[in-house]
Amino acid sequence: MDPERERFLQGPRCQGKSSLKLVVMGYQGAGKKTFVDGIQRNWSELKSRRTRKGDDSDDLGIRGRDVKIEVIETAVKRPFSFIQGLPSCDAYLLVYSMVCEDSFKSVTAVREQIIQQKGDSIPIIFVANKTDIAQDLDKTQRVYRDLFVSCEWEHGHYEISARNSTDINKVLQNTMRRVNKMTP
Repeated sequence: MDPERERFLQGPRCQGKSSLKLVVMGYQGAGKKTFVDGIQRNWSELKSRRTRKGDDSDDLGIRGRDVKIEVIETAVKRPFSFIQGLPSCDAYLLVYSMVCEDSFKSVTAVREQIIQQKGDSIPIIFVANKTDIAQDLDKTQRVYRDLFVSCEWEHGHYEISARNSTDINKVLQNTMRRVNKMTP
């Protein structure tokens, strides 16, 4: 096991959390509902697999604890709508469609509102959905977005296909790492 994952699984912050509240936000048609369904399905599968194997650890760093997950889905109706009173949570997952530029603009505006209202210490994960239909997109633009979100803003950024349940576990793993890192 690599040392970073070992520290993550054994860190004191991983031991205290018994619930995880996620808010999934994004533009209409970005695939939020399918993504939320995938999160819940994958979370249930991981928990049942752990129970069947009697395994104390898993890829999400919950070390045998019964962690409950709550996911709230919120649509952003316009690319630059202002959201009053963002819901409290452990992490925000901002979903955008790789094939719709307005959806990316929308979640970047939402990110600004999160930082204004909640500060910069709350984990924010960008989720680029629809890799299954975005093969022909400009690779330079994809790399630029990933570098900008990951390096400039220091947020997580993952490309997934919610429809095919591709890489949803990577989003869950990254979210747990970031939540555990921020939890006192």
